[in-house]
Amino acid sequence: DDIVIPLSSRGTCTLLYNTQGETAEITYNGNSIQLPVDHVIIFNKDLSFDEPEDEECELQMTAKKGSLARIVCVRFATDPDALSLSTEETQCPSAKNFSEFDVDLHLSGKKTLNMIPSSQYSSTGLHQYKWKRQPYVPPTSLNQTLAPPPIVVDELDINAFEKGRVQTAWINLVQDGFGEWMKIPVIIARGVHDGPIYGITAAVHGNELNGVPGIHRLIQHINIKKLSGAVIACPCVNVTGFLSYKRTYRDGRDLNRTFPGKEQGFASQVYCHAVLTKLISHFEYHIDLHTASFGRVNSYYVRCDMNDPVVEKFAWLCNPQIILHNSGQDGTLRGAATELGIKSITIEVGNPQSFQSRFISWTYAGVR
Repeated sequence: DDIVIPLSSRGTCTLLYNTQGETAEITYNGNSIQLPVDHVIIFNKDLSFDEPEDEECELQMTAKKGSLARIVCVRFATDPDALSLSTEETQCPSAKNFSEFDVDLHLSGKKTLNMIPSSQYSSTGLHQYKWKRQPYVPPTSLNQTLAPPPIVVDELDINAFEKGRVQTAWINLVQDGFGEWMKIPVIIARGVHDGPIYGITAAVHGNELNGVPGIHRLIQHINIKKLSGAVIACPCVNVTGFLSYKRTYRDGRDLNRTFPGKEQGFASQVYCHAVLTKLISHFEYHIDLHTASFGRVNSYYVRCDMNDPVVEKFAWLCNPQIILHNSGQDGTLRGAATELGIKSITIEVGNPQSFQSRFISWTYAGVR
């Protein structure tokens, strides 16, 4: 049956899905319940925060052996008043200590799960189901995505994006020989409250990949409801190098030796000038993610100007293995950003042409 879940006032709910291969114990606000394999608990609220706003929810999922179990937390936001899920209801003896739910047959024969509103939420506001697996269906189009569709802009304007949301955009940078715009992807996480603008970029060298999933993981875990200011992330600066698996730009030049670029000049100079003018200039703080080049083995370290006390603190907060003092006056993006008065550092994250989970995790932990 289709089960319709009335959502909270914020239009969100949370699902916990046990994929561990053994029964796990869920502890929430001091109450416990057993969650068998492939079962789901549905909460009628966003568990990334609780009321009052400065208090975090305590949610833990442990396996029988006492080890922390994997949690897949899926948060839905939708315009309609209800979210339909295809599930198979099961009886769970461990749920007997929790309040029963009234299930009414209406809304065109669908079952309605009457969840407790967020304003009155307690440990009873959950129910358990056996997830009904569905066969994989390929996307109907290449543009299908879980994120809101991006908009296309000529320059970043933070005030054009709604507060309290994560949104995406393409920025028109330069035109190619056919007059088509070359665009870079940007993710805008704008907090509810005003504050500083943090920028983070990756793949200035097209084959330096570790920063890309690092940015995605950071954006995925940002609590937008507690964020003051905004985080502007560009997971790929050098689009042509990224698509061709090359370090350099399409004219063979190194972008990170070409900043601040020129409005009229080589293709790479024009591109760097556009990146700096249309994106970077809007930041107050900036992190540029890189990896080593070929023939080198890298650690997780920071390059920055340690003579600047704000930048020095910025670097230590990232908890790197090494900090290398360098003023950055060598055509780098960091150097160009510093000339604009932006507090900027470079983080070197492992090796090129690969995804290294350890370095990605370190980067995410440090940047966050």
